[in-house]
Amino acid sequence: MKNIFLIILIAFIATSCKKEGKTTYTIKGQMLICINGVEKPYLINTAINLFQQKDGSNNKSKVLANTIIDANGNFIFTYNTNNSYDSLIIREGSGFGFNNIITDVPIKNINNLKVFYAARYNLVVSLNVLKPYTNLDTILVIKPDSIISMKIPGPFTNRRLFKLIDFPARPEMIYGKNEEIQKAYLNTNIDLSKSYVIENSKLCGDTVYVNIDVK
Repeated sequence: MKNIFLIILIAFIATSCKKEGKTTYTIKGQMLICINGVEKPYLINTAINLFQQKDGSNNKSKVLANTIIDANGNFIFTYNTNNSYDSLIIREGSGFGFNNIITDVPIKNINNLKVFYAARYNLVVSLNVLKPYTNLDTILVIKPDSIISMKIPGPFTNRRLFKLIDFPARPEMIYGKNEEIQKAYLNTNIDLSKSYVIENSKLCGDTVYVNIDVK
């Protein structure tokens, strides 16, 4: 009788655990910094954590795992959760001094995550003229490294506007791809802004070409 009771108890515990539905995941990655087009390990011996952002679920936002970056910049998180819809953030710091390093990390196993603490790339911006306009027209292009707009008089022709070498990307990374915007205006009121995407695997010394269409 005792044996039957024990079997029932074990079966109940196993069923309860299954209903909870928690799954274990692993994220393996490397923390890097880009210096003159060369990837180097960064934040060695620094504590980082994996934070689960509350997003339309009953789970409270919380730290799922903590780890230390090793001498080669490598890190590994092992965590479990029963909610696959929340986004994850890898953060550095403690107390009120947390700093987001990469956001929108999906809840899944990731084996080779490159995380650039200070990502840099080359940027080439050109005009793609579909309508030349006249000498009464002007395009204003806001260079991302300056608050002063470039003034390009019409009529417009296809031309390279500028090239920036070793230009810093956004302060924090987004998992997968990062989207940026190149601001440009025709006669100050027609928005010619161009969104462009930088792949996270090409954030050190790679060149991004952006064409601004003049329609």
